[in-house]
Amino acid sequence: MVDFINNVIEVIKSVGKFLLQNDGLMSLFGVYLGWKLSCISNEKLEAKKEKQKQFENKPVLYIEKEDKDLDVSLEVFVGTFNVKYDVNKNYEIVYPKDICNKKNHEYKDVVLKNIGKSDIEYLNIASSYKKQIILVHYDLLDTIVNEKAVYYSAWHDRKIRVGDKIKIRIYYQRNNLPCLLLSSTLSFLFEDQYHNFWEQAYFYERDNVYSPYRINYKKFRTTVTPDDAYDCFEDPKLW
Repeated sequence: MVDFINNVIEVIKSVGKFLLQNDGLMSLFGVYLGWKLSCISNEKLEAKKEKQKQFENKPVLYIEKEDKDLDVSLEVFVGTFNVKYDVNKNYEIVYPKDICNKKNHEYKDVVLKNIGKSDIEYLNIASSYKKQIILVHYDLLDTIVNEKAVYYSAWHDRKIRVGDKIKIRIYYQRNNLPCLLLSSTLSFLFEDQYHNFWEQAYFYERDNVYSPYRINYKKFRTTVTPDDAYDCFEDPKLW
């Protein structure tokens, strides 16, 4: 390996010496190097412009006033849970009593309008605190409670075009509206028509949504799936 590196160094030295002894070739090499650096610089500039263009043309969700004529597009449930460990450090998901009793549920509606410059291919609403707050499609609540499982997102799988509105109904247990003090409790995550992924923090307890910021697919998937949470339940130090 050392001999190989030494040989490469010698070749580089020989090429450099040859170029120095041939002014014409040295000039051509300089022209080529300048052209190559210019191409790289232009590519970076174009990539930066394209990224800026995509940011300027992103979808943006805005909270509209209640629209009684608008049908509910998505029903979700937000709730709390605890994790109990036995003497062997095996864990169990524990839900509040009567969490599935729909007579004890209240809800709030949120009307969202896409006021951005591109369409949303599909929308996810997700919990921001996997350690203790679930979010699930309302009709799947019984299933995850009975299976002592967790889930953290629900999705609206229809396109939301620029100017379109949808209504989401958020259920929760009476007198138990889960919320975080220092950060958003929920978030909206979506893919736009150009296949970029975005996230908007949603403070649902006070009907406030922050501006979107771009995320990668890995962040998107990690947020909407429970895989990492189960790892943390197995080993709480991972939190």
